[in-house]
Amino acid sequence: MLNKLLRLIFNQRAPKRDNDFLNLLYSRKTCRSFLNKEVPKEIIEEILEIGARTPSTVNLQTWSFFPFSSEEWVKKFNSPIPFGAKAAIIICADLKRLELVDNVYKNYPLFFYTLAVINASLAAMNMTIACEALGLKSVLLSQTGRTGFCDISYLKGKLALPSLVFPLTTLAFGYPKSSVLFSPPKLAKHSVTHYGEYQLDANAVNNWFKDMDFVCKMVDKEHLTEKFDKYLKLLPDAEKELNIALKEISS
Repeated sequence: MLNKLLRLIFNQRAPKRDNDFLNLLYSRKTCRSFLNKEVPKEIIEEILEIGARTPSTVNLQTWSFFPFSSEEWVKKFNSPIPFGAKAAIIICADLKRLELVDNVYKNYPLFFYTLAVINASLAAMNMTIACEALGLKSVLLSQTGRTGFCDISYLKGKLALPSLVFPLTTLAFGYPKSSVLFSPPKLAKHSVTHYGEYQLDANAVNNWFKDMDFVCKMVDKEHLTEKFDKYLKLLPDAEKELNIALKEISS
């Protein structure tokens, strides 16, 4: 166990490059523990501006953002931002604005839903990188705190979302309690890169799963399958809500 722990810690080391931006990308890690220090409004606005300038398919900009300070979040959701973060931005895939320009999306609901999700996800990643550049740390939430794609009905009610707007994830951010962060084990580049044709490295995947399970048991006191089970309990309702939402696109 000690050897495995040392190996995982050793693999945390980020390569150093003669390029500040590449070093930022290599060193970026998810943070789940934040200082009790508010994020200035101008920094939140800067992150939103970066999100709004993200490239998108045919420049359709199929996203919407809902920013919150910690105080605003508590007023809206009656609970703190998860993990003690001091600011948050809920990111939605948004086809609503397309109604004003062209209804072609109604003929291809799955295609345009996927397009909206891709574009909004790119914006979410850009804002995550912006947090790093501004000296902040962040975590992208899915179901944690009922703030992601498993909570369509709940967030539609809380945010008065019309049809064609789909909550995806929440970027929670703030100042980290520690500059030393642990990242879950990643698959090696050769395991996810294919030259010419697809090849599956089953051993690499199995070893990754064992490492992930080890980390989950050590950090979260539960097996990886137990973490999956939490999602599985949400999926029947989430799947039903998503099917309804896709039907609304073509109606």
